[in-house]
Amino acid sequence: MADSVQYLIAQHIADPLRQEPRNIGILARQGMLAGSRFIGEDQEGKMDGRKLRRFRFPDVYKQWVEHWKDAVVRVQDLDTLLDSAASHYRLVRGGAVVDVGADPVEEVIDYLFRMLVKDDGYAAAVQAAESVTATPSFRNELTNTFVNRKLLHSTMENTNIFISHPIVQDLELRGTSRAVYHPQFAQENGRLYIMEAFDLSRSRPKYLQSMAGLAAYMYRDINAQQKDIEAISLIKGMDRADDDGDVMNSLWMLEAESEIVDWSNSAARAGFLADRERIAGIQV
Repeated sequence: MADSVQYLIAQHIADPLRQEPRNIGILARQGMLAGSRFIGEDQEGKMDGRKLRRFRFPDVYKQWVEHWKDAVVRVQDLDTLLDSAASHYRLVRGGAVVDVGADPVEEVIDYLFRMLVKDDGYAAAVQAAESVTATPSFRNELTNTFVNRKLLHSTMENTNIFISHPIVQDLELRGTSRAVYHPQFAQENGRLYIMEAFDLSRSRPKYLQSMAGLAAYMYRDINAQQKDIEAISLIKGMDRADDDGDVMNSLWMLEAESEIVDWSNSAARAGFLADRERIAGIQV
């Protein structure tokens, strides 16, 4: 099927004698489109050495990752990569994700990575509104907006603006369950604000409904532990809810656990950004 995504799972075997593989990455292809994601990479695909301490020989690991990332975009058939293996590294067939519709291949890779690679497995998917429901273009739009407003922590350097309480990305939080969460955006100033983005115009209705439910669970679980949080769902394409019952259900689930900001509404967007600047305590 044209809209299916084929994928392989990259594995590391620390002890070849014991044969206890650890999933370390996803390689995927959808027609002419291909991509991958591995442990140790940041949001831009660059390696963070601090995340590679689990590997006895991190340089060897990085060489394998570079090899596979290059190979996945050159081959027409992922199965040709299955022979690309050594005693400590190998690829295995994952299968196919079907009926992905208009969802970008990067979005599917991110979901597979959270489900199959991250330490907390399914629990990671509970917090995974991260890129599963917010298309990369929408998340990038939000990130760029925060950057332009000098609100994002990573853009504070080399500016003449001091921010007491900036917006941070992927802050690690825990709820009352064992799950570990990484909301897309967070800000703290006495009270903790967690923010997730949803593009209703791009995600498939049934898929969106599942992810909205998982995000609502994340909001509720963190709130039960932290006691003083404000969850905010940034929504794009809200008018679609008027025409689709599943999309409306998604919106209702998010409304029950969070404040809704209609990103397409200029007044709502301006009010939200004004609140972020006030909470940030920007000083020039």
